[in-house]
Amino acid sequence: MEKNFATNTFAVYYLSILTLPLMTAESRTIVVSSGGCLTQELITEDIYMTEEDFDGTVQYARNKRQQLCLVEEMAKLYPKAGKFVTMHPGWSDTPGVSEAMPDFYAKMKDKLKTAEEGADTILYLSLAPF
Repeated sequence: MEKNFATNTFAVYYLSILTLPLMTAESRTIVVSSGGCLTQELITEDIYMTEEDFDGTVQYARNKRQQLCLVEEMAKLYPKAGKFVTMHPGWSDTPGVSEAMPDFYAKMKDKLKTAEEGADTILYLSLAPF
């Protein structure tokens, strides 16, 4: 299994399925996505990116698109298992951003959120009443 897919798509699915028996109407599944998903359509064929030159950044963005669709479907399939939500933390100054998108980082580094600021929405979604 390709590492990006295993981490970003399969693991979200598998961990969510494993926890379903414990979920209640008050439970929350929060998946952190990425703005990169906006650059890719949903890919359901060649999910390991073997039929073209592998590009880790593109594969990551495809996996993040898959996450969005997966969480949306899980919310439909398991309505009694609480809330299933995805969120984008905003563009944050993390090693992932600086290493994967050096040109973007060079132009935007003074405007990026801190990692802590990026976590704010995750905390809000964890605690806010639904």
